[in-house]
Amino acid sequence: MSKREYFDVGVIIPLQEEMQAFQEHFDLVKDYSTEVSFRYTFNTEAKGITGIVIQQSEMGKSAAYQATKDLIENHEIGLLVCLGIAGSLSSDLRIGDVCYSERIID
Repeated sequence: MSKREYFDVGVIIPLQEEMQAFQEHFDLVKDYSTEVSFRYTFNTEAKGITGIVIQQSEMGKSAAYQATKDLIENHEIGLLVCLGIAGSLSSDLRIGDVCYSERIID
């Protein structure tokens, strides 16, 4: 079994619009995309910190699960982050809030 490449941060992004906003702040570097996933390494601008981003195939928990599974089956990831507007999670949430999920249950 080959050793999987390590990334300090894996970012999962649900929507195309959110991916475009991400690209305004982070340069995409190396293409790791497959027939079923859009994946790129990105420049974190922090010395020694590596990152990879993946866009979900669609909205929803199942798609988030598949994107997460894709990342952790193909790479070693130190920290996973789902980056989006979280519009349907709860009316308590505001833009800029940070949510932590111990598990994803669909």
